Amino acid sequence: MKKTTIIFVLLFTFSVFVYSKDLEFPMGYLSGSIMNPSIRIENKGIDGKTGYDKTLKMITGNSDGTCIAIQGINFGKEYYGTYKSVLIEYIAEEGSTSGSIDFSIDHSAYVIASVPLTAQPGGDELQTAEMVFNVNLTGSHKLYVRWNHSKAFLKTIVLKENTPLAVVKPVRTTSLFEQTASSADLPKITGKHRLLMVWKKQTANVSAVSLRSTKTNLQNQLASTDNIWMETSPDGVFIRSGEPLSHLSIYSVTGILYYQRSMEESQIYVPLEKGIYLASAKISSGQLIREKIVIF
Repeated sequence: MKKTTIIFVLLFTFSVFVYSKDLEFPMGYLSGSIMNPSIRIENKGIDGKTGYDKTLKMITGNSDGTCIAIQGINFGKEYYGTYKSVLIEYIAEEGSTSGSIDFSIDHSAYVIASVPLTAQPGGDELQTAEMVFNVNLTGSHKLYVRWNHSKAFLKTIVLKENTPLAVVKPVRTTSLFEQTASSADLPKITGKHRLLMVWKKQTANVSAVSLRSTKTNLQNQLASTDNIWMETSPDGVFIRSGEPLSHLSIYSVTGILYYQRSMEESQIYVPLEKGIYLASAKISSGQLIREKIVIF
């Protein structure tokens, strides 16, 4: 069976992606002379004054309960969806210090994103705010936009494209193969997140995924010692070194050679079945490390 091992090196900084497929809905149409025909005012709020201002090119006069709808948005066919978040451009009137603009689909009352608003002194400064969808949206839906205890003027709604942190293009191989993906210059990623792997027009079998720390910290840590680190997982071992590994051998406890490879790499993943093994790793300086590996 053909297998491809993909090792993701997720740094705290990543490449900046160009969001070329964002879906933008300005409130104005034909240079702002009329309201965007794909947008419909469903509810004028408790004050009953919601309407389109062609001078400001914004929906104004809003109050608690104001609701607009955007017709037939295609969120994609694949299960993870095309869009990850919604961004709005708005003006919060002075005194409107709280509230949010909430998003839901079709006639559901479930809020898929709630964008908190902030008022500015004078109430005439255009601001932006963004919120990630709390569900993966697919298929075609009507998007409802509701004002929750807010009177903010709305200028633009943008659905932000769901872009990957890293992309790996597997190569065709007849044996287990390692591939590393890394990027730079994206904002920091902190907290707890779900990692989603998506196969795009290929059927590679993935044996393991390894997530590494920041590049700078990892390099400093490895450069400070000549030791070799062996980290086990339920189905293999990840080996890394401050210097390039020159040779690696893994034996069963009965002395049968299970894996052997000469190389010039500082890290490698070896898939192993459950059991006890003896690993012998040699680095370019000549240092030899022998370790017992237990996979359970």
